[in-house]
Amino acid sequence: TTVLDLRELPQGLIAIVGPNGSGKTTLLDSGLASIYGPGQQTKAFPSREGTLHTYSTSRESYIESLWTLEGRGLIRSRVNVDGVKRTADAVLEEILPDGRHVPLNDGKVSTFRDAVTGLFPSQRSVLASAFASQSKRGSFGELGQADRMALFVELADLAHLEARSQTAKRCAQIAEGIAARI
Repeated sequence: TTVLDLRELPQGLIAIVGPNGSGKTTLLDSGLASIYGPGQQTKAFPSREGTLHTYSTSRESYIESLWTLEGRGLIRSRVNVDGVKRTADAVLEEILPDGRHVPLNDGKVSTFRDAVTGLFPSQRSVLASAFASQSKRGSFGELGQADRMALFVELADLAHLEARSQTAKRCAQIAEGIAARI
């Protein structure tokens, strides 16, 4: 079991070090895998291929995370993974300030995904926001609409699609000219 309370990290540079294959990336990926991974056919972890079953080593594997969401209590996500039977169940619940646990789904992966969708942004948005916060443009949340759009175009690699669109328009104009002459 590994516990990483990101709220308790001191300010300044933080380094997680270790040899290749020791779990540094998995540690950082696991929080996202605990909310976005269940039911995914591939890429339960953002940085690697495979489902949660791929990485489950026993019948009693699980991944759990706690999230603080503005305007809500603490959100607990727990995904139980049976690596042998390749099954999973997933529980999302809110922990109220008085300590009561309020289930947000019935334990099934399908209702878990629906509950996550209702509370969290898409995984792509989270990853883009993390990327944006590391850029020279500043925090994604603080960017203006035009800067957010420009960053989205960059992250989605849409520039090549725009170039293809312009080429297609030129080809259409040429074809229309040829058709008119015929």
